[in-house]
Amino acid sequence: EDMEEDLRKIATSLKIPYDFDLITKICQSDLLFAADVFIQLRVAIKPKKKSLNWRSEILSRNGDRTKLEAFWGEIDSMKTMAPHQISRPLGFLISDVYQAIPTCSLAADFDVQHGLCKLWHFGRCAVDDLFPLANMPKSLTSHRDFFKQNHLDRVYCVGMDYQSESVNLYFISPWMDADANEIRTLLTTLGFRDSIPSDSEILASCSSATAFAITLRWDSDAFERCCFYIPFSLLQSQQLKAMCWDHREVTSHGSSGFVGLSFSRDV
Repeated sequence: EDMEEDLRKIATSLKIPYDFDLITKICQSDLLFAADVFIQLRVAIKPKKKSLNWRSEILSRNGDRTKLEAFWGEIDSMKTMAPHQISRPLGFLISDVYQAIPTCSLAADFDVQHGLCKLWHFGRCAVDDLFPLANMPKSLTSHRDFFKQNHLDRVYCVGMDYQSESVNLYFISPWMDADANEIRTLLTTLGFRDSIPSDSEILASCSSATAFAITLRWDSDAFERCCFYIPFSLLQSQQLKAMCWDHREVTSHGSSGFVGLSFSRDV
């Protein structure tokens, strides 16, 4: 009951729509809130949208998959609480990854308005190990050369987004020493020219990112989006700082907060 009430209070204070009955139904799961499950709250503030979700994550202990199996079974049974019917490749991909790739942890994100919205598999693997997976978008294999040329050879997380029907691959960023022109060239190569900001300071901030993600879809051979994740502690751009919450207050509470700079084919 404390979790449900906390979510309600946060959503109300930030004026984020929520479905309290749905929150209550999800929170009835004992496995999602067991003592060895980590809970994280996440608020996303975008130009036209604010959202609140929470993550339930369980870690693998000494290679023991018993609790992972139970957690996965519970999440699998909750797919009816996703925003809409899940397509076959998206619904089966998490099983493909879980069976083929060593697992450090599994996680699920729940939105306060839409329910189950994302699934996460954490476990390092070579990007080459993902190419044979039957339900992976074809745009992955069509970009073999891109991954090789940019030293994106190891994935540490695969995320499945049920709201946008897409998959995200996360890498350690290889552009930590890049300048604004190199980032601009990268984004142009990816077809994201229309979303490149004119401010070189913002582009240069991408070199402070510790992680980099690519978004793939099943209905396109192109990359849908990329994102650079910059920890608050490494953020240099005054313009970006001004666009965020007071980063000093966030970091003073021990938050591992970050700024995500996303670029896509849309402006």
